[in-house]
Amino acid sequence: MVQSVPNYRYGFSQAMNLRDRLRILTNDHRWLLLSLIVAVALRLLFILVVDPNPPLGGGDTGYYLSRGPELVRNIANDVSPAPVYLLYVGTLEILFPSDLTTTIQFFRLLNIVWQVVLIVSVYVLGNRYFERRVAIFAVIVIALSPIFIIETGIVETESVYLGLLFAALALYTLWHSNPTVWRMISLGVVLGIATETRAVLLLFPLILAIHLIRLHGWRSGLRFAGVMLVFYALVVSTWTVYSWARWNHFVIGADGIVDYAWMGFHGQQSPQAVSAAAGNPQSSGEFNQNLASQVADTLLHNLPAYLKTRLTNIVGAYLQPSDTNYLAGNSLKQIAATWLHSDRSLSGLIALTEADAFWPKLALYLFHFWALLGGFIGMILCWRKFWVALPLFGYVLYTTAVHSVLLALPRYLLPVEPILILFASTATLAAIAALAARRQTPAPVLAHE
Repeated sequence: MVQSVPNYRYGFSQAMNLRDRLRILTNDHRWLLLSLIVAVALRLLFILVVDPNPPLGGGDTGYYLSRGPELVRNIANDVSPAPVYLLYVGTLEILFPSDLTTTIQFFRLLNIVWQVVLIVSVYVLGNRYFERRVAIFAVIVIALSPIFIIETGIVETESVYLGLLFAALALYTLWHSNPTVWRMISLGVVLGIATETRAVLLLFPLILAIHLIRLHGWRSGLRFAGVMLVFYALVVSTWTVYSWARWNHFVIGADGIVDYAWMGFHGQQSPQAVSAAAGNPQSSGEFNQNLASQVADTLLHNLPAYLKTRLTNIVGAYLQPSDTNYLAGNSLKQIAATWLHSDRSLSGLIALTEADAFWPKLALYLFHFWALLGGFIGMILCWRKFWVALPLFGYVLYTTAVHSVLLALPRYLLPVEPILILFASTATLAAIAALAARRQTPAPVLAHE
């Protein structure tokens, strides 16, 4: 169950020497170290052996690799999305110029570092909000999960965003019981950088502010929350100032909220199709105004269809594991539906296993549905501790609420998965403990008449 009292047993004293610190790491956190070793080995195996030659250029990857250096050199001609990932890839491309194949492989290897940050952060969250066994179980699952292994091989924002987001959550978890001004400044900066990687995080720090106020009262809590939010806003506003000065374009976090709200009803579309739907306007203000009026018209005149579309989209995005489209062949849902409608024979079912990438896709679904169903059960089991673990509950509910309005895709919901894994680990260990207790309970002895 969730612990209400913070636990500091894995902190280091300043008086400890290097040998003592290594002893604590190897003794108290050996399962974390083992999980990290396995995670790095599996990801290196995937990147260097299983999939050493991913498609080059095109799509989001090609956009980031071409736009990043332009933004760093301040020669981008039009408005860019949230800048951190572009600055990240652009800076490294300029510092270490190479051919496209080597560049992509370089960023894939760096993704392993970000996943190490993710795993360590999840371990911290599990230790603080649950217990050591939950933390260990969760990091082992993430280390082995094919979803996160495949994600390492994709040169897009997700790996960097996951590392930054969960680093911020871990820092907050370590500091919220004993906040200081400098800690809150640092937290606000990290949250701001994460938001400028994926702007969907924009309002989430308000949930952490509420948590601080509940922990420390209105006077102290509001002061520390205010410091965090001020420095968070300062980081986010740097992009606002730059965009206005560079392109005469006002933006908070990033562009896209109106686009994705419009696609929430009309489905995922290319930027060209969205622009055409807006009437190919000459200014971004007119573009947003045209799309916003269409969204408002839909809400006023076609609300039932809108609600049905949004519900179908968010549920479908949660039920679909991220990165199944990275694997070759037809989708598992498609071939299963074909078998159900036109075959239903045992031989046909066996033949399904011969489809392209069947077993890797099946593994994706098994890991994902365990996290989804187990996470839901775990959240119910831990609901009485909602306010204690508000950063975890809050992020799941916040992301779900945002994508109930904006277009939802499996990759957009991937950041929820590590938190679901923590709750699913809690539910799984509780079920194992209940089964063990039931087996140890002696059978009742019937009295002789």
